[in-house]
Amino acid sequence: GTCVVKFFNNNAKRVMQDAGTDPGKAQLLAWDSAFSNHKIAQDLADKWNEQSPSSPSLRFLRPQLMTADTNERCSVEPWLEGDFKKFNSSGGWHDGHNMVLGGFSHFTYHQRRFGEHLLVCDLQGVLAKNEYILTDPVIMSSTRGKYGPTDLATKGSGTSSSITSVHSGANGI
Repeated sequence: GTCVVKFFNNNAKRVMQDAGTDPGKAQLLAWDSAFSNHKIAQDLADKWNEQSPSSPSLRFLRPQLMTADTNERCSVEPWLEGDFKKFNSSGGWHDGHNMVLGGFSHFTYHQRRFGEHLLVCDLQGVLAKNEYILTDPVIMSSTRGKYGPTDLATKGSGTSSSITSVHSGANGI
């Protein structure tokens, strides 16, 4: 079938290198965090699905790591058929209409993991029948970069302004 191939962008690689990560390892570490975020997001979606049986269920795609002909690592995942939409972002924006996915982001904030608040956001994908199929989730924490280069938390600030912004946006739905 048709699939999507994604290469890690150079800005994300630079962020990791600037943080002192060896350039040869930066790409693999970035992919590791991205794949880990998919698993965490799905674990939280499973809890959501159990507690919200009347809502459309949530499922996060699980990409596969591969090596391209250029010897660069890439992820491969199935093509999503349907009307692809972005529902919220890591900067606090939300579409204002999707109560299910705004509610899910809010829900994730209240599910502590290892004693800390996390927030799953940057939700995007399609609604197929009675299931949201989502891709590329961002996990935000109280420590910038803990969950990869897209974790925008402010270092040392406890609950970050980014998390507060997204959580407040989810509250507004």
